[in-house]
Amino acid sequence: MSAQRIAAHALIWTAVAGALVLLALANPLNGDEDQWIGAAALSGSRPFADFLHLQTPLQTYLWAPLAPLLAGYNLIAMRIASALMGAAMLALVYLAQRRFGVERRIAVLCTALLACCYSFQFGAAVIRNDVLPALLLSAALLVAMLAL
Repeated sequence: MSAQRIAAHALIWTAVAGALVLLALANPLNGDEDQWIGAAALSGSRPFADFLHLQTPLQTYLWAPLAPLLAGYNLIAMRIASALMGAAMLALVYLAQRRFGVERRIAVLCTALLACCYSFQFGAAVIRNDVLPALLLSAALLVAMLAL
């Protein structure tokens, strides 16, 4: 791949990540987010330790050690992290499609359609437990494609 093509790909993925970050920062506050921010900020490294029979809070576990370092900015930082995880998920979905032999134009179109889906945008723009499991699933999909 030429240097111009690599630069073009980097510019496109930077624009995608930037658009998701802007969406996350412009999204109105969701009443569900405070439980995720509070758990990460107040619980140390074991959020929801007494409630593990409920939904496993993967993003909160990931964020909990970092929350004290960014006290006062947790909402902004966690939303940016969610948006970047969404961009990484899109990149992994695109790479898995290409690995499976999907034509480049079709893979771009399918990835763009996923990015335009409201449920994806919501998951990548708020602080919940939505985007990290999807990111891990996308990574598993790519690993499965590489194993074939």
